[in-house]
Amino acid sequence: MMTPLYSIIIPTYNRWPVLHEAMTSVFQQTCQDLELLIVDDGSTDATRTHVLQLAQQYHRPIRLLFCQRGGPAKARNAGLRKAQGTFVAFLDSDDLWFPDHLEAARQLVLRRPHAIDFCFADTQLTRPAGLRTSYLQGKAIEAVPHDRDGSWRVFHRTIYPELIPASTVITSSAIIRRDLLQHLGGFDERLTPFGEDTDLWLRVAAVTHSSAGNWSVTVHRRKLADGLMNSGQEWLWRSKHIELMKDHLQGPGRMYKRLIAQRLADLYRERAVIGLRERAYGRSIRDLMGLMCYDPMALPKHLHILMLRAGRWLENRMQSA
Repeated sequence: MMTPLYSIIIPTYNRWPVLHEAMTSVFQQTCQDLELLIVDDGSTDATRTHVLQLAQQYHRPIRLLFCQRGGPAKARNAGLRKAQGTFVAFLDSDDLWFPDHLEAARQLVLRRPHAIDFCFADTQLTRPAGLRTSYLQGKAIEAVPHDRDGSWRVFHRTIYPELIPASTVITSSAIIRRDLLQHLGGFDERLTPFGEDTDLWLRVAAVTHSSAGNWSVTVHRRKLADGLMNSGQEWLWRSKHIELMKDHLQGPGRMYKRLIAQRLADLYRERAVIGLRERAYGRSIRDLMGLMCYDPMALPKHLHILMLRAGRWLENRMQSA
């Protein structure tokens, strides 16, 4: 059996109404040198039955894997352990690929067989108002020195520093050599569900300069209603990113201490604001202390805001007594 060029890994949990569209977008790729792995992360709906029916409809073999509920990082890693392709491409069950997504990357690798370890593509986003926009447009990564190859930008250096303030890589757009990804150990499952993607692409960028971005949109990302975060989730998201940034400060990000320190300061400040909004003043004070560790000059301004909010809270309590 020949090794496929691509191993496509789709994690899913009770998402059949959109999963079948994601699978269809794989079956409709103009490049079909691939294997498809669906990782069912403990679904309680009829996902398994529907997946097998759709595969039969398209006359395509699939590998259906099961794991106990553990989140997308665990599910992706389960797929990675079974993958056989030269490259691995991830697709979330609520996202779609345009038909040329895989072929565009294949052509680039053919033209530059030793220059690409990792690539990603621009992504069309569906906003709550229904507007669709480019994800890469206006990002700092546009300024990274590069060679142009059609719609591709083949970067001259690591993109690690550009990924620190905000991840430029949407996982459903990413394609990476399987041996490199396995060497890195895949996704860090401790960071699920809000930091594993950012962490992985930072670790990838830390070890390879052979990367490229496609400024042609080949991915459609749909934001489902249950993907909106409440205050508790916003706080947890920032907590996970604080954890991963501290890890990078001691590890692959040592060369970029200033940038990571600024990112940590931003995260602590954002978390302090969430605490103020929720009237969790003790938590906000601790976060302002964290902010001071990474950006001492910012403390007076934010301490003033905290004292003002705390004073209003105390006044309201006294009036209601």
